Amino acid sequence: MGRMLKRTMCVCVCLLCLLLLPVSSLSQELLEVYFLDVGQGDATLVLSGGHAMLVDGGGPESSQFIYSFLRDTMGLEYLDYIVATHPHSDHVGGLAAAVNACDAGMIFSPIWYAEDEGFQNLVRQMRKKNLFFTFPASGNTLPLGDATVTFLAPIYPMSKVNNLSVILRVSAGDTAVLLCADAEMEEEESLLSSGQELRADVLKAGHHGSGTSTGERFLEAAGPEYAVISCGALNPYGHPDAAVLQRLWEHNVSVLRTDLQGTIHGIYDGNAWSFTSKRQAPPDEKRQTEEKTVVRGMPEQSDVEYAYIGNASSRKFHLPGCTGVSTMLDKNKVFFESREDAVALGYVPCGICHP
Repeated sequence: MGRMLKRTMCVCVCLLCLLLLPVSSLSQELLEVYFLDVGQGDATLVLSGGHAMLVDGGGPESSQFIYSFLRDTMGLEYLDYIVATHPHSDHVGGLAAAVNACDAGMIFSPIWYAEDEGFQNLVRQMRKKNLFFTFPASGNTLPLGDATVTFLAPIYPMSKVNNLSVILRVSAGDTAVLLCADAEMEEEESLLSSGQELRADVLKAGHHGSGTSTGERFLEAAGPEYAVISCGALNPYGHPDAAVLQRLWEHNVSVLRTDLQGTIHGIYDGNAWSFTSKRQAPPDEKRQTEEKTVVRGMPEQSDVEYAYIGNASSRKFHLPGCTGVSTMLDKNKVFFESREDAVALGYVPCGICHP
């Protein structure tokens, strides 16, 4: 009897100790997100409570990487959900490999047919496994472990394929991630008009950081702390656009980029987000004074000396005395204090002045 009483008291003391522990000591990873480095494309793996969702799969050239990442790196054999956000090759081209690698519960697409070869390959692979598309409606929700997936868009049929993009908000605990695919400002505006909840700590910027997306009003509504841009190094489209980067920094948003950092792994433990990346350390503190080191357009008179001048159109940066600067439109000029600032924004050195 005495031994049992001691054991009971011991259990009570242990339970009391657990209750008195700070919340952070008991917290678990509620949400994990991998923003995959698929070059000039898009692919995101979301994990929560032992469940998984893949949103897009990069281009066809990413197929082997997608297969290997899911099976070998992550050890996945089943995906609860696969989302083909819209039928552009740089988003759906690698999804056939995902269906080949893993069994899937549901596969979502805003349309059932497209001539894009990557989309057709996905359909063929789905047929082999007797899988069919589900068409999401705005406002629909799905469980994903400890998280909830909400389909925000598309809301209305639109003529431009980018504006058919499936936009997802994944929420868990007190945080949320907003995945915008290639949505441009037209779709952003329709979403703003819908009155749906857009607040998110992490924003996957629309259309690879293109100037057509991540508008001012949309950014204000989302209010992210972090923004992830998925784009290829030295891509021919000039992604991410300098104006978008400027908007993000003006809103005090920390920017992470797959072209600079490779695959980015984000973890939310119930209290805060932490990020690790393949090529670089996690992002520094938000650059509160970024506007002092990177200026778009002609700078006002100040004591700051700008050592390099970039061209927002060509994405090249020059020494101030270079002939390329004299022929540059003022509206395209971007001023940098250091070479590192220019390179960090994706600008490449001029081949004439070799800055």
